[in-house]
Amino acid sequence: MKFPIIACMEAAIGTLERILSTVSTLVCGAIALAAWVVLDVVPSDHRWIAQVVMWLFGLVAVAKSIETGMRAFVRWRVRQAAEKRRRERDAASLAEAILRAEERKAEVEREARAAMEQAEALRREEDEKRAAILRRLEYLSLAELTLFDEAIQKRQQTVVESVLSPLPKGLAQKHLLLPPAGTQVTAGYGNLPWLIPDFVWEELLKREKDIARRLREASKAARG
Repeated sequence: MKFPIIACMEAAIGTLERILSTVSTLVCGAIALAAWVVLDVVPSDHRWIAQVVMWLFGLVAVAKSIETGMRAFVRWRVRQAAEKRRRERDAASLAEAILRAEERKAEVEREARAAMEQAEALRREEDEKRAAILRRLEYLSLAELTLFDEAIQKRQQTVVESVLSPLPKGLAQKHLLLPPAGTQVTAGYGNLPWLIPDFVWEELLKREKDIARRLREASKAARG
């Protein structure tokens, strides 16, 4: 890459060369024209000198005109080639930027699909776990049916039982109840609220009549 001052100097030198070439062409042309004008008034003995001068400077003027035109044409071709290379570089840079953008877009789409697939897999896994937990409602004992039936009748999503009671602890092991938390639990103090998970509670409300029926049947079977 050229320094600005060097580029300016080269441009100035090129301009000066073009000016000098034009001036010299004009001077040669003027001398040839002057020789032609005075050709008739020159004595015949020396007329050949005027003819030689006219043709010599005329040819020089023509040659310089051709040279100037060729140089201008070469400079024009050089500029055209440089402009073409610049456009090609710009097009290549644009194509590369578009390619990188497309690659990034594809990468983002792949990441989004992977995240969606992972989320879907987790959702399916959670649904399967919940379905397995809800299937345990089909195998409740009389005490468990009684506990859930009372909660349904009261429309309370919690049941109050001792933290030491085997009934809620068994249901908690089946993930049908959530044990209470806090210092009272570790200390084993009194009756505390056990929470029925939301999805279990929703299913119990749907099975209200079925729970009541099964409770009556289990009670009747227990009485013999």
